[in-house]
Amino acid sequence: MRKGTRLIAAVIAAQALVPALALLHAPHQYGFQMYSGLEWVEVRVTDAAGKELDANPVDYVARFRGDVDWTQDLPESLCQQVTAASIVTVTRHSDSRSVSCH
Repeated sequence: MRKGTRLIAAVIAAQALVPALALLHAPHQYGFQMYSGLEWVEVRVTDAAGKELDANPVDYVARFRGDVDWTQDLPESLCQQVTAASIVTVTRHSDSRSVSCH
C-alpha cells in the first residue's frame, strides 16, 4: 500500500472509530451527542392497584430533551397531571427516582 493510500485509510478509519467509541459513554450536557440520550429515559406510572398506566412524557412536557435531568421534577409533575397515578418512577441512565402520588 502506498503512503497516500495508507493515510486515506487511516483518516476513514478514524472517522468511523471516534464516533463509535463516543457512543459507549452516556451523553454529556452540551456534548456533540447531547440529544441522543432520550432512549435512556424511562417513565413508569402505576395506579393504586399496581397496573401500569400509559403516560407518555412527550404528552405532558413541551420539549422532552435528553440533556435535562428528568428525575428531578417530572415525577411530581406527572403525579399532578395523571389523575389515576399512584407511583411515578423516572429513570435516566443510572439515576432513578420514585414518587408516591398521595
